[in-house]
Amino acid sequence: PVFCVAEYWGPNNLFETHSDPNWDPVTGTGQTNVGWHVVLQGDGTNSDVTAGTYNLVGTDWEAITGFSWWEGLSFTTEAQANKVCTDTAIGASVREVDDGS
Repeated sequence: PVFCVAEYWGPNNLFETHSDPNWDPVTGTGQTNVGWHVVLQGDGTNSDVTAGTYNLVGTDWEAITGFSWWEGLSFTTEAQANKVCTDTAIGASVREVDDGS
């Protein structure tokens, strides 16, 4: 996997800070708990990601990462990780991890 470093469940995580998200299968701003939103500018490296607000527990986020929401800022490809992590709204480095497969 390729990922931006993020922690949903560790100390000072999203759950502790913002409590439960709206678990309904909503997208974007349909997520009523704004702590579970991520806003992208769509300006990351070679990005074709649409600028907008994404629900971290929604299908719109799954479509970007290639993983289910609980994978957070993990991506199925390095190219996609670069598009999102280098977005000015996130500004993170990308780290590639070999899962041994």
